Amino acid sequence: MKKMYILFIALLSTGTLFSQYTITYSGNCPQIGDAIHQTYFNHPVDPGPAGANQTWDFSTLMESENGIYQAVDPDGTPFSNDFPESNIAYTYSSSEDVYTYGQNSPSEALNNGVGFDEADMTVIHYSDPATLMIYPFSYTGTFTDTYYGEYTISGLLTHERGTINAVADAWGSITTPLQSYNDVLRVKIDRVVVDSMWIGSLFISTVTVNYTDYSWFAPDIRIPVLCITMSESQGVYDTTGYYIASPQQINETTDRLAFLNIYPNPARDHISITFKAKYGDQVSISIIDMSGKELFRQDNNILSTGIQNIPLSLKEFHNGLYLVKISDGTKVKSAKLVIR
Repeated sequence: MKKMYILFIALLSTGTLFSQYTITYSGNCPQIGDAIHQTYFNHPVDPGPAGANQTWDFSTLMESENGIYQAVDPDGTPFSNDFPESNIAYTYSSSEDVYTYGQNSPSEALNNGVGFDEADMTVIHYSDPATLMIYPFSYTGTFTDTYYGEYTISGLLTHERGTINAVADAWGSITTPLQSYNDVLRVKIDRVVVDSMWIGSLFISTVTVNYTDYSWFAPDIRIPVLCITMSESQGVYDTTGYYIASPQQINETTDRLAFLNIYPNPARDHISITFKAKYGDQVSISIIDMSGKELFRQDNNILSTGIQNIPLSLKEFHNGLYLVKISDGTKVKSAKLVIR
């Protein structure tokens, strides 16, 4: 889901501002047809101070992956029937199986949910959508919101509740590995996401993830020129983000790590993990408990391009909820596993 959360912050790209500017729907809201190249990173980054007339230098960020962000007509996407209220959808070439659905208007931009075009075709539809931006929005401006949705994967029902606290906390100039931008606005957003998981009437567990997002907006650019997302859950910390790249920086590859399916799930003594990878990849499989401790890790040398099926024994694991993660060093996919 990590990647899924990196893709959620990109939707906060609803405007730009310098000391005299105000974020507006007409000037700054994403529009169908937008296509912007991005470079992603995954390492600790200091976001720098808040306040007026700041100078930020992020020219030495290290890239881990490249991709293209696109805003598209939801009618042409796999989950349009699940999001009839949406008037825009977002796709990312680095996560080609994920579609995020939004509802933009002159007063606000909303996130209605996400569809995963993977083996189990998961849809997370927020019955109470998340507010991404209000219009107009200026330096020192704030807004708050709560949102809610529920979804089921392999019999595991998850209730997702989130809170959002946003403030335009700084402005100044910024340098990224691509170029320098003047008159940028930084928006800081604190998010708390609480997932409670059930099998029927049996409560399994609750997982809370705390996020702090920093996004820098430059005039007439519809997504932030840089986003940094810091997360914490049960003492496990992570930092991810992206910056706008030039088309020449993007070297798209095919048959990259894609989708993750676990069968059976819930499981007893064994599972089969299915994913797509290409020849020569080194793919690691990890099983992590809800405290964030890695209990199992297996490295796999991929010998053929296409669908991979990896069997695993669960005889050494206790009943409970776990997270299964696969990674090829540039992409991470994760899914919940119930053992009973």
